[in-house]
Amino acid sequence: MGKTKSRANGDGDVFPRKNKEGKITSYRGAYFGPDGKRRYVSGKTKEEARKALREARPGADQGLVFDAARLTVAEYLDRWLKDSYGAASGGAPTSPTAARRGAT
Repeated sequence: MGKTKSRANGDGDVFPRKNKEGKITSYRGAYFGPDGKRRYVSGKTKEEARKALREARPGADQGLVFDAARLTVAEYLDRWLKDSYGAASGGAPTSPTAARRGAT
């Protein structure tokens, strides 16, 4: 009898990264984000990579993606406004300062 798989292909794998000489330099973990793209985290040791992977995967399940290199400030602010004001009270400002500025 063989061992049953506990996870899907590419889901939570941690593997070594090697340099040209074949020596292990660090470890890399892979998982699938909420948008279906493969995301990576890394660590100096295997345990650090596993810890980073454990922290990243629940965030991915909640819709958080750690890919700031492609995110513009305008996109971030639009998402932040939608998450802060849109979901909390149907689009109404939640603070007196925001109400004075006319933010919705």
